[in-house]
Amino acid sequence: MALSLVLAGCQARPGDAPTVEEPAKPKAKEPNEEKNEDTPDSKLREINIGVDEFDGNLNPHIVGNLGQSTMAVADLTLPSAFNRFGNRWVMNKDLLVKVDADNPEAPTEVTYTLRPHAQWSDGTPISGSDFQYLWDELRTQRIAENAAQYSKISGIKVSGGGSRVRVSFSEPQEGWRQLFRHLLPSHIYRAEGQQFATMMNERSVASGGAYRVHAVDAGRGVIELQRNDRYWGSAPAATDKLVLRAVPDVHTGAQMLRSRQLQMYASYPAGLAALTLGEVPDVRGTQRDRKVQLNFALNLDSERMNQMAVRRAALAAIKPDTVAQIVSGNRDVTPPEWGERPTEQMPDEARALFDERPFTIAAPNNDKQAAIAARTIADELSRNGINAQALTVDAENLLEEMIPEGEVDASVLWGRTPDTPTDVANQFSCVQPETLRQAEERAAEDKTSGEDSKSEESTVSSATSEKATESDKASSSQEPGETEATPSVEPAEGSPQRTFGANITGLCDPAIDEAIAEVRDGEDSAAAIEQVNALVQIQSVLLPLLRDEQYYAASPEFVGSDKPVEQWPFDPYSGIFFGGARWTRQDVAEPTTAAPEPEVPRSDD
Repeated sequence: MALSLVLAGCQARPGDAPTVEEPAKPKAKEPNEEKNEDTPDSKLREINIGVDEFDGNLNPHIVGNLGQSTMAVADLTLPSAFNRFGNRWVMNKDLLVKVDADNPEAPTEVTYTLRPHAQWSDGTPISGSDFQYLWDELRTQRIAENAAQYSKISGIKVSGGGSRVRVSFSEPQEGWRQLFRHLLPSHIYRAEGQQFATMMNERSVASGGAYRVHAVDAGRGVIELQRNDRYWGSAPAATDKLVLRAVPDVHTGAQMLRSRQLQMYASYPAGLAALTLGEVPDVRGTQRDRKVQLNFALNLDSERMNQMAVRRAALAAIKPDTVAQIVSGNRDVTPPEWGERPTEQMPDEARALFDERPFTIAAPNNDKQAAIAARTIADELSRNGINAQALTVDAENLLEEMIPEGEVDASVLWGRTPDTPTDVANQFSCVQPETLRQAEERAAEDKTSGEDSKSEESTVSSATSEKATESDKASSSQEPGETEATPSVEPAEGSPQRTFGANITGLCDPAIDEAIAEVRDGEDSAAAIEQVNALVQIQSVLLPLLRDEQYYAASPEFVGSDKPVEQWPFDPYSGIFFGGARWTRQDVAEPTTAAPEPEVPRSDD
């Protein structure tokens, strides 16, 4: 790509961590394969979990790719600097020795020190190269969900043989603990030069968690996770294998629990599941809401959506309660609260805008619920005299081309509930011109790159690297043995496009940006976030349709915790899978006692 980086130290950019290869062992089998599957207790080493249908893309950093299975695999296989416990972000002591921030509340510089034994499942050390790779990708990819936050990183310096990572920000960062979640193995993905949108389709090449991805078959609806025998952390996998199996409906799931084909079932929608699964003998269940919602988002990169009257009339024609009930199949479901809905009718002159080309609503073709919602909304608009149509398209094409090019007037996508500083910033803040320029350069580079993509062109051009290295050698702030990567600060030309990353509406309002700047991380953030959301509501660009309410049902064989099911560890995105490393399976004739829950670590500032 044509992105310029300013680098220093003994080399242009720290190379990927060296891959550690072991001597070949002919006919060697995986540890789980060496065990006798015919032994009486073999079934106890495998836990089968029913889940909703999934498409097999395991990249947790893509806009809208928030399915519970995707987030579960990410939590169980990819390391993060911090993990979320309730409303607190706690340092991952398995990955990090310490974290030093110049201001814990809103730092401009943070230094991470990695544990020396932290490694990927192929034996390669987890290093600063993985931090740099994630930053490189997320700040330049249109489809990266956390693009806005990563674009505020001004540079990353790596020292100590890759174990010390110094991150600098262009401005104080409230939500810095949410960065560097689900690190990716740079020594593989960068070397292969694969497209960010598709590089994790039905695969995850290396693990830095308790489990590793052994097999993915989206057609059959199976994701098989096996114990990562190289995992160095304090809580290795308690079970050899977790198998996620797509279940078509709750009635099938109930029968699979009865027949012990499943030991646990995560089902949506929660209301119907609770009623059905609650009748299965000895099944324990609980309802929990993930902080994920299905949104109808108007696209300000479509010229027709620049008129407030058009946007308000479109939202007024939609019945979110009806849409939510049709999508979920549950008459008791209500959409998330989102202020007062507009009541205006579409002006005649505005209605004429859609006579020749319909009001176009797009949804990913791999998301059944989003597609149903898009079609229902198109029906409602049409019934109100607005010529409308729904399209189902490839998610990559929708996010990278159709939305930013203004080819669609609205989209239906899953998004995070905007209740943290990072989430409101990603979804509602103005996209900076230099961010758009870098993304455009990256997209052009990706399109023109040849088969020889294993070169390091995707990060820096060799000519620029040499110049950058010479200039940075004179820098007095550079530490011995430290290498640096910083983005170019050349002035960017203006761009008519406003959508980027999680900001799929293209909303850019200085008043909203000022309100976002006032949001503080922690328990006191709720009022400030509510103010941000209120300002967004005034702009009439978004309509939340549906929460992701999950019902978790566990058979007597399933041992998830020594606590009641409603008190099991829970993550707002991966759900109860957050505690999956501790799950075991027991013979119901000989119940075992679950290990006590570990204490939640205190937050490390």
